[in-house]
Amino acid sequence: MSSTWSKAINNASADLETYGGDSALVNFYNSEGDRGLSSYNQPFNDTLSVIADLPYGRDRMFGQNAPAWQQAILGGWQLTAINSVTSGLPINLTYAPAAQIVVSSTSAAYSVRPNLLSTASAVYAPKSNYVKTKSALSGTLLSSQVSIPTPSQYFGTAGRNDLHGPAFSALTLALHKAVPLGWEDSNLEFRIEAFNVLNSTNFQYPDTAVTDGASFGTYTASNLYPSRQVQGALRLTF
Repeated sequence: MSSTWSKAINNASADLETYGGDSALVNFYNSEGDRGLSSYNQPFNDTLSVIADLPYGRDRMFGQNAPAWQQAILGGWQLTAINSVTSGLPINLTYAPAAQIVVSSTSAAYSVRPNLLSTASAVYAPKSNYVKTKSALSGTLLSSQVSIPTPSQYFGTAGRNDLHGPAFSALTLALHKAVPLGWEDSNLEFRIEAFNVLNSTNFQYPDTAVTDGASFGTYTASNLYPSRQVQGALRLTF
């Protein structure tokens, strides 16, 4: 079992960390204003791994004297389980400024933040507001708790990466068996693995731009961790 509790802080994201509405440094004249949680900040990370030899077959609790064909089919299996739980990814509230105050296409690439009307936690919508469809989960953030800054005050009061998305959890199972082929160290190995075997729905981050109207706070399939995936492998070693 591996479990960590951490906190990562910086004032800008690298090129591959601009998810959740985050971006590079926004205000070059006030870098401290962009100091906040890193895009990869996930305080809690826990991984529990279990490896168990199933108790049937040669040198095991059951089936030690079973016929050779039963030993070959039922004996020698190994089960592996890995359960992963992490905190949600950070969410950086943003807005799209009016075209007349965007001085260039470069400045439009930076994620400017809106004003908070009270606290960051007030932006989370109650679960009674959630609207779930086959392709999206909307209504998770309250646009009524943020406002668009005026052109004279371009930078809002919301902190960088003030919010966070839902926690992640997934269970992976694997079955493995090695069948001796009778000469030297040769084996026929079979493995089947199921990632996210419980098919848990794990979202990353929603639409973070308050100027996107009804899409604000909406999780879609494009921001969804993979669903259940199953793969098999057969390998001959000699």
